[in-house]
Amino acid sequence: MLRSVAASLRCAPAVVVAAALAIIAAGWVAVAERVNYEQRDAVEDAVRHNANLGLAFEQQAARTLHAIDQVVRFLRHEYEEEGAELNLREIVDYGLLDPRTYVYVGVLDEEGLLVYGSGAAGPGFDLSDRDYYVFHRDEPEDRLWISKPTVGRFTGQAVIHATRRISGRNGEFKGVALVAVPADFFAQSSLHLDIGRRGQLLLVAADGVARLRRVGGDLTAGYDMNDSSLLSHAAKTGAGAYVSRGRRDGVARYMSFHTLPEYALIAAVGTSVDDALAPVRARSRTYYSAAAIATLMVLVLGAALLALLWRAKKAFEQRNLAESSARESEERFRQMAESIRDVFFLQNLDSSRMYYVSPAYQEIWGRTRESLYADPRSWAEAIHPQDLDYVMRSFAAGRTSGFDYEFRILRPDGALRWIHVRGFPILDQAGNPYRTAGVCADITVRKEAESRLLEQLDELRRFQKVTVERELRMLELKQELQALRQKVPA
Repeated sequence: MLRSVAASLRCAPAVVVAAALAIIAAGWVAVAERVNYEQRDAVEDAVRHNANLGLAFEQQAARTLHAIDQVVRFLRHEYEEEGAELNLREIVDYGLLDPRTYVYVGVLDEEGLLVYGSGAAGPGFDLSDRDYYVFHRDEPEDRLWISKPTVGRFTGQAVIHATRRISGRNGEFKGVALVAVPADFFAQSSLHLDIGRRGQLLLVAADGVARLRRVGGDLTAGYDMNDSSLLSHAAKTGAGAYVSRGRRDGVARYMSFHTLPEYALIAAVGTSVDDALAPVRARSRTYYSAAAIATLMVLVLGAALLALLWRAKKAFEQRNLAESSARESEERFRQMAESIRDVFFLQNLDSSRMYYVSPAYQEIWGRTRESLYADPRSWAEAIHPQDLDYVMRSFAAGRTSGFDYEFRILRPDGALRWIHVRGFPILDQAGNPYRTAGVCADITVRKEAESRLLEQLDELRRFQKVTVERELRMLELKQELQALRQKVPA
């Protein structure tokens, strides 16, 4: 008997070392897997959020450009209908053109000379050197041209010109209809989009010059983007996403872009990679710190056990002291496990007995651990009625193969929580599952963030509705103006 005990004591140090190394390795592997999982999840969330922002910006830009184009088309139509009798001042005064939005409107003839204008300059003013005049003179296609930001000769302020070609009956060039808006017009209309402190909004024309560049809250226009990777990506596909390395300002971003072929523009949104991953990186540092502390504790525990075994080899009568030290070490391990905010649980295969549940159960579920030990199935009483059938089926199906799903619970105080549960079966020596272990995490904050994003999308849809109603009102005013002109004698 004593010989067998002595042999066991000789082998025990090697077993302890191997077990400690296995525990340390398992802990670091678990931490690494957790960090990788959260980082992948954070990247997916950031890319998805950025894609939604990109779509919202593209739709807003398209609506804004369409509204401006309607004004240019209206001006051209009025000129083609009225000719020399066109009175731009009357149109502005009647409220068809908002002077707060449209700084200047005018018409040029085929020579680039001003025919009509809403500003102080009179007919005959030469604008043939302007890029929009040259473009429409040389380009027979009828499409809206958005110019680079320039200082208006009539207004003295930085403006962007939106223009369309005026053609004769046989397609010959007859002039240009133009509307000028403030250079920061597109930037101001995008301020409601939250892109973060180092996020980026871009509206870039085919010439590579940005009609809008917003970085955080800083607004600029006329920025040359010809050496940017955005143009090369947009040349390959009409819409997409990529990671910008930030060669200009050193900020890497998740980029999402959409082309607006009708206006020869590219709308793009970029979210800072560092800002998007900052929370998960902070948690990763916490995980690694916890893993380092756990490693130290395991090493300390292993050293303590080795010391106990060495003393046991020298004096077998110290066995009780060694057992007491082992119990204290087990208690320290339990305290460390129970300090984690997620719910850990261990139960038998048919859920009739709960072997262990961590204290976080009481914080998340709002129920005591004692109630769960007394009735191991009582956790399901808190499941939201709409999720109950799905959860029970998923839990039953995963007892022998593992499970991973999300559901809602209702706490006794009426609060709703979102839960992400993952579990796996524990096998006996014969390889058959006989217990189930798992972890439940409270993901309510993430779900609420997703809900807020959906609310922002609903707000954008309401804005679109208001824009359509405004365009319908403009059409009604135009019809009323035409009716009034028909009543007045020539």
